[in-house]
Amino acid sequence: SAYDLKSLKDDRVQSFKLPSGDERFLMIGGPNYFLDLCPKHGCIAVEFARDGKVAHAYPYLPEEIAKAKKIVDLPYESAFFDFAKQARVHGVQRFSNGDLLVTFEFLGTFPGAGGIARISPDGNPLWVRGDYGHHWPALVDDDEIIGPSMKITASQQSIKIYKDLRFVLKCGPMGMLSETINIVNGSGKTIDQIDLLNAFINSPYRGLLYQSPNPCLPLHLNSVKRAPADMASALQGVETGDFIVSLRDINAIGIIGKDSKKFKRLFRGTWMRQHSVQPLEGSKILMFDNLGSDYDGGPSRLLQVDLATGEERTIFPRKGQPVLFSHLSGYVDISADRQRALVSFSDEGLAYEVRLSDSSILAKITSLHDLHAAPAYASDTKFQSKAALFRNYGVLYVQKPSFSANVVK
Repeated sequence: SAYDLKSLKDDRVQSFKLPSGDERFLMIGGPNYFLDLCPKHGCIAVEFARDGKVAHAYPYLPEEIAKAKKIVDLPYESAFFDFAKQARVHGVQRFSNGDLLVTFEFLGTFPGAGGIARISPDGNPLWVRGDYGHHWPALVDDDEIIGPSMKITASQQSIKIYKDLRFVLKCGPMGMLSETINIVNGSGKTIDQIDLLNAFINSPYRGLLYQSPNPCLPLHLNSVKRAPADMASALQGVETGDFIVSLRDINAIGIIGKDSKKFKRLFRGTWMRQHSVQPLEGSKILMFDNLGSDYDGGPSRLLQVDLATGEERTIFPRKGQPVLFSHLSGYVDISADRQRALVSFSDEGLAYEVRLSDSSILAKITSLHDLHAAPAYASDTKFQSKAALFRNYGVLYVQKPSFSANVVK
């Protein structure tokens, strides 16, 4: 990294234009992230004011999370799994009282989806679910959580897409990972689970499974949102509360009925391997388009799509703006006034706040970290003067919290 440790605090958050309001930026962390603020293991997340000052740091306490009793405790296959060494923070949302909803990714386990937990502002777990939850969960409100998950179907090694034709998805002896939507309350209790793969197999769109590059996880669900009332008014057949799902490996966005649990609509366009599909207004959505791109912006981009008309608009980057590429991940969060968005280019370690009307850059957030005192990097001389650039799994808008904010040391 070319970033100097001396300017680390100034380089993390740079605001160029200050919109009205008291929004803050919540930056997702993880092990060894923000060691200058949480010296033991790093911070799960850090809340920054627009001027870059730290409002609150959530310490990462892997030992406490690992030993917490799990509400759901599904089996994982691994050899000598160590939560402190092999768990990674992936998705974060914040409850209104300041608690965090956190999704974990596991390295060296099957499956690698580490489940979800509710973490207090002091870093201690309030509840933990080893339920194969993954990617970014969504808080509908403080008492409803929806998010991607999965089931292991060891006895099912293939799927016959059509009853009378030889189109078959063939997986290995480990069995397919049947993708699901988990619905959980604020106390971590299961409300419902929707079998997404089964719903897709029993839909008119099932032939698209033949295009999936991964027969063992054919849809690759990576985000779930509820359809708001204005989307229901703008899209035929859609009801308020239906599920909007992003299906990465078939480059599609789906609408699933909240009551029927069946696919109602499916949308495809120029986007490819997309993440973080977010309803904007009416029939319009925003997404992180990883590989779609066009000659005016990309290769990865913040894309606006009108699901009613199919019209697409690249919002960021435009000509003359930074050209960025994030192959495996990316996150979008929309401001409360629907005029701005935070777009995180995960592989680049960068996020930008942009104005949707004219694509102008309002702020730049860089995932910079001080490793010079970390034992694992003590012999690496470059970290004595340089900051490390880590992946950025997302930056979110948050309001001033109701808890007593402080910087945890």
